[in-house]
Amino acid sequence: MSIPDKALFRAKVWRLALEKFGAVTGLTVALWADGHLVYGPIHATPLFEVFAQNGYEPGIFADCARRCLAQVQDRPAIVVAPSYGLAVVGTSLVVEGQIVGAAVAGYALVDFTRSSAVELLAREAGVPFPRLWEIARRIQPVPERRLVLHGELLQVLGDAILRENHRTRQYEATAAELTAESAAKDEFLAMLGHELRNPLAAVLNSAEVLGRAGALPPEAKHLVGVIDRQTRQLSSIAGDLLDVSRIRSGKKVLDRRPVDLRGVAENAMEALHAAGRDDDHPISVSLPSVPLVVDGDAARLWLVLSILLDNSVKYTPSGGRIELLLERRGDDALIRVRDQGAGIEAKLLPRIFEVFTQGKIALDRSRGGLGLGLALVKTLVEAHGGRVEARSGGAGRGSEFLVALPLAVPTADRGLGLVATTIPSLRIVLVEDNPDAREALRELLSFDGHSVAVAADGVAGLRAIHEQKPQVAIVDLGLPLLDGYELAERVRADPGLGEVRLLALSGYGQQKDRERAMAAGFDGHVVKPVDADQLARALASVVSDGARLRGAAGHLKN
Repeated sequence: MSIPDKALFRAKVWRLALEKFGAVTGLTVALWADGHLVYGPIHATPLFEVFAQNGYEPGIFADCARRCLAQVQDRPAIVVAPSYGLAVVGTSLVVEGQIVGAAVAGYALVDFTRSSAVELLAREAGVPFPRLWEIARRIQPVPERRLVLHGELLQVLGDAILRENHRTRQYEATAAELTAESAAKDEFLAMLGHELRNPLAAVLNSAEVLGRAGALPPEAKHLVGVIDRQTRQLSSIAGDLLDVSRIRSGKKVLDRRPVDLRGVAENAMEALHAAGRDDDHPISVSLPSVPLVVDGDAARLWLVLSILLDNSVKYTPSGGRIELLLERRGDDALIRVRDQGAGIEAKLLPRIFEVFTQGKIALDRSRGGLGLGLALVKTLVEAHGGRVEARSGGAGRGSEFLVALPLAVPTADRGLGLVATTIPSLRIVLVEDNPDAREALRELLSFDGHSVAVAADGVAGLRAIHEQKPQVAIVDLGLPLLDGYELAERVRADPGLGEVRLLALSGYGQQKDRERAMAAGFDGHVVKPVDADQLARALASVVSDGARLRGAAGHLKN
């Protein structure tokens, strides 16, 4: 530690200990580092006070500190005592084998029994002899040997405080580094999610346009459906990347709505097949003939099924049978995934979903560790108000996982969320710098009967909004030349554009991103890739909000 860390000598760390040392020894204490006084003096004694009041500084505190700081290997206590009997004792202070400071305690009178010595000191200090003699008579003389013991005690005390303080500083520095690294990782993941969303938006919207074309052969329509569904799953993964704090803490915010588990199971099987994961395993699927509807997050439930199916495939030998069964049992929807794989030892079954034991499980079952995915399965199932259970006859005897989810309670106004949102044709300006995403979204909006003008950067977008006076401007936030936030602020500052509703289009979907967009003047915020229904709902929302606000303003004028 070539340059001492001044934070090692913070007052709050040293004050109490030095005050107690001073009270016990009857000495005033001060700390030096890097050749300068850094803390103290603490516990001013009558002798110290009378010198200070008369402006006397003999320099022996600083002299002792310099000698202590100059020590190399041996660290004996150093006593500085001029001929007139005034003395101080000091010790070097060490952290990790390096001298980083010095502690000095004084003043002591080592020889004041002769009035001639006190008289000499009084003349040196400029203090009236009677006053100094009165103080000296009340002070117990300190032999040099005892002064050395005080110095050794100060060394033990100082080293202990420094060691603990240094350790605390290391913890704080490590915590700060980890916080900075975590923030950098979060920023990277957010940027990664944003960059993923631009191509996903183009793929999803292109698939939507192809699906509406109507002249595709059945095989092509099937492939378009696959692209659409799998792109939505990738979009969900991108959403997780944009909310790493929830993932890291194990908290998931579910997008809950009525979900038919039969469709979730079909999508999970389709993804497994598309990845070629079922080539070596016969998988039988048994689904009920009637909807099995739960109040849940379709993407998260798909993830639960995908993890369970993937584990069965991974740990079942080639040719081994796997079963996926869905059924109703009382008020629950029951999902069963069975396999003829490696099985689970009885002693591990109660702990199979515990994240902190997964490392050991993976070692115990080197050919069939179920991994951390099961902890995620348990978290997601319980977040849905359900429960999950693992069963096995033992090693080599296969496994069965059962997931029970409460069935949705039907209401008169609640279906499966399949009713499309319809809105009248709108004049729209679309400002998006990604060419593929811009063209796909323009086609999608045009299919819905909207009149769409496009712009590729913020400056062109602002110009288009001024010229077109659209009912809605859909604005990407990450634009060149003029970003979406500044564009919105300029639109809101122009009284002639007060009727324009602004819808933010962004690859960033955290709450702070939504709040920033609203603060800039946007009326709504959607996250890429946005599908046709989401976009229709967002447009309907900003248009209806605009009409409501205009009506309220007219009412106030009247």
